[in-house]
Amino acid sequence: METMGDLLDRAMVFSKRSCTEDEASRLFGWEAREISAITPEPDKSTITIAFANGIIMEIKYYHNPDLAELGETVELTLALGADLISRVAYNIIYSRYIHGQGYMRLSVAKADNPVAKTIIENVYIPGLKNIYRPIICQFQGFRTRDFFGIMANSAVSRIYYSGVTSRSDNRDVLISEVVDRLYALDGLLKEPEIRHALAELDLQISFLPSAIWNL
Repeated sequence: METMGDLLDRAMVFSKRSCTEDEASRLFGWEAREISAITPEPDKSTITIAFANGIIMEIKYYHNPDLAELGETVELTLALGADLISRVAYNIIYSRYIHGQGYMRLSVAKADNPVAKTIIENVYIPGLKNIYRPIICQFQGFRTRDFFGIMANSAVSRIYYSGVTSRSDNRDVLISEVVDRLYALDGLLKEPEIRHALAELDLQISFLPSAIWNL
């Protein structure tokens, strides 16, 4: 069985190849539909590959001598495109205390407008936590430090698995386990009760003037 570490090793090879859809399909075993590349920082490049099965692979290459000495120049993340829409961008993951109990870690877009900030803090964040709290345990990972999360904004949303590097403890996790969990979480988030609750929360802030949502 192939592991996330195997995918990471192929990602290291991919950067030295042609970086075409055909090459990605051959290396990773899924039909590649689209590849994009950006360099957000001088010492970092990111290649994103969208596969026909809905899986999205993001590969970050760090051009840093210190990281090269540690063998940490590549980080790979697997995600699944979702169809959630949120007026307020958010990212939510399952995290663990040292003694093993899990909890929710939530971050949302910062707002400069004082009205928007108040609504986000007093309405949106509590509402989002109430929706995700009963199901957040299903976003836990397979090892001590790994996890699953979901990010959503007004344009895109993804369910994703925490990044894998050459020194991370989730290198040996099976690819099939990660992909199966991504699809399972996608099905969970399609449950009518959850969709209705998220839509209701978004509706509460949609009546406010769009000018205040400069996020």
